[in-house]
Amino acid sequence: METEGVKPNTTTNSACALTDGYCKQGNFVEAKTVFSEIGTKGVKPNTVTYTALIDGYCKVRNPAKAEKVLIEMETK
Repeated sequence: METEGVKPNTTTNSACALTDGYCKQGNFVEAKTVFSEIGTKGVKPNTVTYTALIDGYCKVRNPAKAEKVLIEMETK
């Protein structure tokens, strides 16, 4: 994400948009990479970011992973 010149922070939704876009493409490896990157930069994923992952996993019929993300969201 930062290699593209986009720095994650709490005032932009760039990380959310990237996560959602990758999920819509079915590219969950990149979606999780962006999701993990924002956590390492001191920015907490928000509800929109978690929802993008949950929705993406549901659309590809992977309820187990969707539930895992939901549980993670509820505990953080």
